Amino acid sequence: MSSQFPTSDPSISPRWTRWLAPRRHRVAPGVLALIVVGGVIVAITVPFGGSTSSGSGVTDNQYPISTQTVTRETLSSQTQVSATLGYAGSYSVTIPTGTTASVIAQAHSSVQDAETAVSEAKAALANAEATARPQNASTLLAAKNAVSADETTLQAAKAQLVSDDQLGCPASSSSTVTSPASGSTASSYNGNSSSSSNSISPDSSSSSNASTSSSSSSKDADALLSVALTSQSIGDASAPDATTGAVDQTTSTSTTVTGTVSPNGTDTTYEFEYGTSPDYGETTRSTDAGSGTSTLSVSESLTGLAAGATYHYRLVATNTDGTTYGQDATFETNARPTVTTGAATSVSATAESLAGAVNPNGLDTTYFFEYGPTASLGEKTGAVDAGAAQSASSVNTTVSGLVAGKTYDYTLVATNALGTVIGTTQTFQAADSSCVVQRAVIDDDLSALSEAQNALQVDVLGQGSSVTTASQALAADEATENADEQALRTDESQAVNSNTTFTAVPAIGAVIRRGETVYSLNGQPVPLFYGTVTLYRALSIGVSDGPDVQELEENLVALGFEHGGVSDQFTSSTEGAVKAWQGSLGEPETGVVALGDVVVEPGPIEVATVTASAGTPASAGAVVLTATSTTSVVTVDLDPSLQSDVKAGDPVTITLPNNENTPGVVSSVGTVATSSSGSSSNSNASSSSGSGSTITVLVTPTNPGATAGYDQAPVNVSITNSTAPNVLAVPVDALLALASGGYAVEEIGSGGIHHLVAVSLGLFDDQAGMVQVSGSGLAAGQTIVVPNV
Repeated sequence: MSSQFPTSDPSISPRWTRWLAPRRHRVAPGVLALIVVGGVIVAITVPFGGSTSSGSGVTDNQYPISTQTVTRETLSSQTQVSATLGYAGSYSVTIPTGTTASVIAQAHSSVQDAETAVSEAKAALANAEATARPQNASTLLAAKNAVSADETTLQAAKAQLVSDDQLGCPASSSSTVTSPASGSTASSYNGNSSSSSNSISPDSSSSSNASTSSSSSSKDADALLSVALTSQSIGDASAPDATTGAVDQTTSTSTTVTGTVSPNGTDTTYEFEYGTSPDYGETTRSTDAGSGTSTLSVSESLTGLAAGATYHYRLVATNTDGTTYGQDATFETNARPTVTTGAATSVSATAESLAGAVNPNGLDTTYFFEYGPTASLGEKTGAVDAGAAQSASSVNTTVSGLVAGKTYDYTLVATNALGTVIGTTQTFQAADSSCVVQRAVIDDDLSALSEAQNALQVDVLGQGSSVTTASQALAADEATENADEQALRTDESQAVNSNTTFTAVPAIGAVIRRGETVYSLNGQPVPLFYGTVTLYRALSIGVSDGPDVQELEENLVALGFEHGGVSDQFTSSTEGAVKAWQGSLGEPETGVVALGDVVVEPGPIEVATVTASAGTPASAGAVVLTATSTTSVVTVDLDPSLQSDVKAGDPVTITLPNNENTPGVVSSVGTVATSSSGSSSNSNASSSSGSGSTITVLVTPTNPGATAGYDQAPVNVSITNSTAPNVLAVPVDALLALASGGYAVEEIGSGGIHHLVAVSLGLFDDQAGMVQVSGSGLAAGQTIVVPNV
């Protein structure tokens, strides 16, 4: 990589320092002494044995030289790297899944059967009504009153819905939802489920926490009692004194026990007894406490302890006059946290407050709630610090974005250094939106009103049970028809290409463009469309607006079948264009674009591999082929230490495998270094990082035609990262290193007299072998000496 050196820096490129040293020695010391500080040109007589010449074959002494002139030009510095030339993008073409033609045909048949049943039911009802007779007046009046009451109830429900809408649809309650009409029997609304969600059975850890709390209280009382007891001695009054002290620096597996010992003038030893029961069972090493009369503070470290366990311990001191046992004391080692998943409380139709309790058990602990609509949960709240206390504390958080009325599972999870504990899983049902519930009430009211109106109609006509039966049959048949029509619409929205066998596949390396065939099924072509939205539904008259419709129209316009404006609406004009396009392919002009009728990719593709073969079945989900884009891109694995030398927009020169150069531009520079298992592909990265990490740099060739045909080919890239326009420049080999520091060039002036001209150095252009120079008395066109090296 090129560099820019200060004027006095002797660290010049190795290829011309060999010239500078001998060249400097060939100038007489007396001549060097004539150089004036500040870069003044000093005239000297020719100190060479040979003659001078203005031609290119100038020589002096034994060193062959030539002459060149000082030029004014634009120099640049470059970063030289190795790279890979290939294609951008990688695509996999598969057979989509959806609803087959046979399933859609069956759904059509079901709809036709339902339509026939409705028509027959209407005829039966008309016949029953034609033969009906009026009933008595009291029954008719009651029926009219029922209709009036149900109409009043319906109007009140609609007014409540308007109010709920204005309040933003709060959670349902008696103040936001009216009661359905009393005559309704069709209501399926079960009410707000928040009360049931609050009756969650507690975790099994709840009882564990309770017993732990009780046990902890009991142990605290025992500890107070044991501290209050005096030491127990076996022997006479000269036996040592021993007092059990506190513990210090307790972890999950270790602690330090302390105490005091008084030898009472007799040589004494001490040790600590400890264990998980009052019988102890473990003893520390015996330690000499001396024979003094002063009280000594003593301690021992206990290791290898069990996490979360309660230990008893005491200090024991012994001399020839007897043994003294210090009072019993206890401590607990740290443990994993204890959690209790608590109740859930409705906040709104889309939010729930989750509660619980966490006991960190002495270690820094964090907790979060995990929840979701299935047993696998899937959603998490943010982690919260629960501290490092030894007691349980209540925690809660609110989750939002819920689906009103949906049931969710949730649990409380806590983690410290000893592990993670998951509470029992509980459930809650998100509160129903008052608007949703009120609409259900309105539906019930409408149903009740309809029943009342039917009853009134029965009484008006005196139609009796035959008309009622006919009305009920008609309602049931109409419901069946609606369900069958909805099922048909769903099936049609997922209709897939009905052809089943590959009859043509492309060759590897084939370039496919918009409208051209990617593969054929049953002799019908499946062409390529450009876009970024993969078709996720069949498109035809009646589909909702969407970006997939707009993408279809853009392709129809590009192929010449759609001549109007492009929109996201599937109009009759769109249908006509689809039919025209289908006719051009020799396909049935259905006006429907089913899943699998086209392949959608961002642009032209070049086939990389082909999995399918002619004559084989086209199975849903099967991979047909893989492809790349036709856009060439150069990928550079750049050493991170060179990242600052390269930026987007830098011009580059790409040296192809055939040694031809073509221009390009840096299109992007990565910001995160990634590790590779092998060595870096960057030729400059051997020593700067040593870790094998690289930054990805992408280069776009300016002339794509020059790079066509190369895929995963090794290339060299020269990235221009600094430019000095319109500067004085000389060949690097023309520089002379002066004994006093700095550099000069040797000018041949008028009359063939040689001069040394002190110069300051600027930008080095390694690719051109030139260096930027400046100095007093230096000008373009001056003749300078250059060694033939």
